Amino acid sequence: SLSLSLSRVCVCFFFFHSDFSHSRPTGKRTVRRKRPWYRHPGLKEYSRFVIAAMLLDVLGIAALVVGAVLESHPDWEKATVDGIILIIAGIILLIPGVYFTFYIIMAAHGRHGYRFETLFSFTSN
Repeated sequence: SLSLSLSRVCVCFFFFHSDFSHSRPTGKRTVRRKRPWYRHPGLKEYSRFVIAAMLLDVLGIAALVVGAVLESHPDWEKATVDGIILIIAGIILLIPGVYFTFYIIMAAHGRHGYRFETLFSFTSN
């Protein structure tokens, strides 16, 4: 039980902290601190893409929840059809949203094979 909890903490710490770091002078010696993944400079440059991915996640989850609520009420006959449509729309929105959110997090961590430069930037050059 304790080892399982420690392994979860280690996995969460490893996942939410990136591989790049910056130095900060503190008196006589320099301390290297890891910068969190959500402060990666690439996130600011590709902010429109990040917002679009998060919006797909939020809309997909909302459509799934509303569809599940409509599907759970057997008294509403038309609501079951609407519920199925919303569940399918939620899945369609959630799949690319989760994929790109995962890609963004891995690129911010600096993982091999994931780079911000391969993402569409929504800017006209």
